[in-house]
Amino acid sequence: MDYYISKPDSLNYLKLPSAFDFDLVDQDLGFSKIFEFFPKEVYLSLNNGINPIAKTIFEQLTKAAVHYAFVFSLPRIKVQITNFGIQEFTQEKMKSSSWWDVRDLGISLVKIADKLVSDSLSTAFSIEGVKSELPFFQNVSDIISTPAEFQSIYSINHSPEVFVMLQQLIEQSLETKIKRILNDDCVELVKQNPKLLLYLKKALAYYSLSDAAKLRSFTFLQNAVAIQYEELPWQKSIILSDLERSKLGHRFCDLGDENLKIITDFIKKNSAEFPCYSEPIPPMQMRSAGFGISLF
Repeated sequence: MDYYISKPDSLNYLKLPSAFDFDLVDQDLGFSKIFEFFPKEVYLSLNNGINPIAKTIFEQLTKAAVHYAFVFSLPRIKVQITNFGIQEFTQEKMKSSSWWDVRDLGISLVKIADKLVSDSLSTAFSIEGVKSELPFFQNVSDIISTPAEFQSIYSINHSPEVFVMLQQLIEQSLETKIKRILNDDCVELVKQNPKLLLYLKKALAYYSLSDAAKLRSFTFLQNAVAIQYEELPWQKSIILSDLERSKLGHRFCDLGDENLKIITDFIKKNSAEFPCYSEPIPPMQMRSAGFGISLF
């Protein structure tokens, strides 16, 4: 197992009892998680230069890695987690925490770590020297490029993992829904207008969520899309049923249509600025003009 951080330093990122045996935490598990987004050599380089922003990213990623490592090591940690917190001894007045309390602790720490990685990606996006070194940005949409951008439209609990899972659906939505109405040149012009770009981002996000609602690989809560490692009995009230998912999917599609319509309405009113645009031919007109395939 590689050691990326010493026990004394680890206490700066995750508060644990001073006598806690940090060797019980598998650092590889936590740091491997952040290396999915920031390769090891990039992560280490962030602390070697004089750029204070790069050092901030390094600190955020280190804190995220320590949180991930602790969570992923919970099954092997030989301490007692009680309703009073993490303890290394047993007192008669204390009782062991229920398993769901342990799980809630894990979920809480994962959320903190996810937010730190998300913030790091947003900061890295603004630093060309760092951005160009990250494969992450070569594999995500150039319209919605960070988890934070998606989060600002609809909650993914700041999860970079959910954001990566949505990438295929975002690209699919661009090709099959947006570009069915706007050709490539129009999309490029829309991207140059800050207000229209915001509506384009929203349309893409909602269309991708509409498709995600049809897939079992995504878990929909009442107010977010989440990574759900296990369904608990009391969570059935917040995890949407198939019928609720279907209704939500239709609503997302409607929201995508509404945002796309705002764009096309603007283009029609400012047609001189968008010579690339031509209204789609309605299906009935296409058939009367001789387009389409005869069945006879």
